[in-house]
Amino acid sequence: MKAVIQRVDRACVRVDGETVGECGRGFLILLGVAEGDTEAEADLLCRKTVGLRVFPDEAGKMNRSLSDIGGEALIVSQFTLLANCRHGNRPDFLASAKPGEAKRLYEYFTAQVKKTVSHVDSGVFGALGHSVSDSDTGLTIPIREGSITDAQIVSVNPGVSGSPGELNGCADLGKVLGSIEMNTAQGIFGQAYVSMDGRMMETGSIAVGTASIVSTINGRDSREYAIEINRIYREADGTHAMLSVTDPELIQKTGGIVQGMSGSPIIQNGKLVGAVTHVFVSDPTKGYAVSIQDMLRAAGIMSKAA
Repeated sequence: MKAVIQRVDRACVRVDGETVGECGRGFLILLGVAEGDTEAEADLLCRKTVGLRVFPDEAGKMNRSLSDIGGEALIVSQFTLLANCRHGNRPDFLASAKPGEAKRLYEYFTAQVKKTVSHVDSGVFGALGHSVSDSDTGLTIPIREGSITDAQIVSVNPGVSGSPGELNGCADLGKVLGSIEMNTAQGIFGQAYVSMDGRMMETGSIAVGTASIVSTINGRDSREYAIEINRIYREADGTHAMLSVTDPELIQKTGGIVQGMSGSPIIQNGKLVGAVTHVFVSDPTKGYAVSIQDMLRAAGIMSKAA
């Protein structure tokens, strides 16, 4: 088990512009779990971490620990700490623990730190805005574990009436960005292993009116495209919206909403309000969306009663 510990005044993990974990003065801890690690290694590392005297006392000497100053911690799972580059320039991660065991020990380590540190947070991600389902039955597929990887869009099949288009991409299976742990009607959720680029943004309630979506339709570059929220409606599983693409460039290049754009964040009045879920098969310029509040509830970040 390895850890990189950085003293910080403030640290956060952001996914698609949304802060999913943060801390104030204290430690940013990148934690790598190795194959064969046990709770004993986690206990030892926890004691060393919370007892590490790297904060100044009244005399300016490094004599205080995280617990001494009442500090906070942000713990991010970082399997890349186990990278092996001894045989060439392309790293392998064979020394890292399997996702299920790494998650268990990561959560165990976090729980141990929480016993002596007042505020401990971690990084999670959400994507898609709908479940991963069986194409024949439409039923949600149970997911025991999985990974999110780096990817880029290489081509677009534009959508036309009666035939939804699609984004064609290439995934880098050697660059794992996080683990998938939940498959829900509001999207897939899990742990982010790395800090992801993005804008810090407040969440808000989706409403009828102008808005924009953030999508990648070429390479790795994401940008905003204009849309209109036409209708808000509520069902048993939460709040949904119907939308229309109004951006001429997006319509010209993709025909509107295509398969592969699910999970594209919806920005309205400077706030993150939801994500794209589906396209109208009969009209690719129209689609559906889920509210950000329902996604946060599904991820366990927001209370069901909120």
